[in-house]
Amino acid sequence: MKKISITITPEIERSFPPLTEYIKRRHNIVHNADREIEVKKGHHKIKSINYDKVIKWQKILDQFVYNVNMQFKINQILFYTQKMKKIFQTTPNYLQSIL
Repeated sequence: MKKISITITPEIERSFPPLTEYIKRRHNIVHNADREIEVKKGHHKIKSINYDKVIKWQKILDQFVYNVNMQFKINQILFYTQKMKKIFQTTPNYLQSIL
């Protein structure tokens, strides 16, 4: 996130542990058909999933995306503000009064 200039706010940071749990679960679903993988031989039990947990993950993911998007928008505003300052600093005085 730092590579794309997103500030990791406390809100974003709080979402990391549940999102990590969600990502690990999704990985298990995709790569292990959501089975309980243990060193034992034989059939592996399919894990159960709690509806409330899925809703919680969805809400956290939605909030995470919102927070990252807000950081991106803030960065855009700051970037264009700086760009406009440079334009006005280099614009001749007689044009500044028109702009």
